[in-house]
Amino acid sequence: MHHMPLRVLIVHETYQFRGGEDQVVETDARLLVDRGHNVHRWTVDNQELIQQPLLRKAFLLWETTWSHASYRQIRVLAEKLHPDVVHFHNTLPIISPSGLRAAHDACLPVVMTLHNFRLFCPVGTFFRDGHVCEDCVTRSLTQSVIHGCYRGSRLQTAAVATMLAVHRQMGTWSRCVEAYIAPTEFMREKAVWAGLPADRIFVRPHAVTASPNHQDQLGDYLLFVGRLTVEKGIEVLLTAAPGFRSMPIKIVGTGPLTERVRSAAAAPGSRVEYLGPLDHEQTMDLIRRARVLIVPSQWYEGLGLVLIEALGSGVPIVATRLGAMAEIVTDSLDGLLFEPGNAGDLAKCVNRIVDDEGLRSRMSAAASATFDLKFSIESSYEKLMGVYELAIRLASARRNHG
Repeated sequence: MHHMPLRVLIVHETYQFRGGEDQVVETDARLLVDRGHNVHRWTVDNQELIQQPLLRKAFLLWETTWSHASYRQIRVLAEKLHPDVVHFHNTLPIISPSGLRAAHDACLPVVMTLHNFRLFCPVGTFFRDGHVCEDCVTRSLTQSVIHGCYRGSRLQTAAVATMLAVHRQMGTWSRCVEAYIAPTEFMREKAVWAGLPADRIFVRPHAVTASPNHQDQLGDYLLFVGRLTVEKGIEVLLTAAPGFRSMPIKIVGTGPLTERVRSAAAAPGSRVEYLGPLDHEQTMDLIRRARVLIVPSQWYEGLGLVLIEALGSGVPIVATRLGAMAEIVTDSLDGLLFEPGNAGDLAKCVNRIVDDEGLRSRMSAAASATFDLKFSIESSYEKLMGVYELAIRLASARRNHG
């Protein structure tokens, strides 16, 4: 289907540890450019905050709720570029929701991708102290401050909680965004449950190009790819690793638990191989040749980008029976699901696939079929354009009635 070329402004704040979200922003930008759209990206580097002296940091915490600089910058870009649509990704902590308000005040259609649960939970994960936690929705945002959920600091958590409360009160989430994109049905349901307008959230899986694996070049290894954090299930994986009968587990990524993974890999007779952070190309090469991809996350997962990449490569997945993972992986068809936090169950699932080559190759074929059916890049592009076109119509109706 042919779409009119659009001018798209993409706004995103990159992460301290590069992750799937940054990858999605790049892929979307490329997808749009390849199909003849005019894309301008405005990105801010999250690293800037870490290097700030204390006084400036305290000031920035206030700016998390309302950044005058971001408001001005978006107004300037709106004036200069006249975008047809502004697509926001991450805005915490530097850009702030004032960016959404600026685009709205400039009468521009605003689209926002929900990569995590950040609009309802200051850390964005619905995860605390090793378990799923939804206290900030079922009780109140002060719960997060009491526990110092964001970066282990009550002060920084208070800043984020204040930002969420103020903008909820101001109606920023309901009034300044024409359309939200949720990468999974699960994310959409949670967002509606937490109070976002149901008629404005659309499911659109992230764009991933299929890159089928080379069955003849299969590696003798299992694979984990992701940020090395507690919620990604690193501890569960390391506990399960000695039980993986015949294969090492290669771990790709970086994060707060890097040292923990390093020391597990250094132990005598360890099944763990730590490869550090790799670029996307190298990572994809490892995914294509992996026997099984393991996703032991203990949080719901907003994104599951690596899950989709594995399906597109025909790689069976062993994932936690939780949230988006249980939506993307069909148990016993293209992978196996195990009980959250249960290392024994994880090892059992992995061994079941590795020990049975017939089962593994059936799952491999099913994974490719799932990808073609649900996650092809064409359908992802069509859904994105559908959301953009709807947002443009809604903003135009708002202008005409405003």
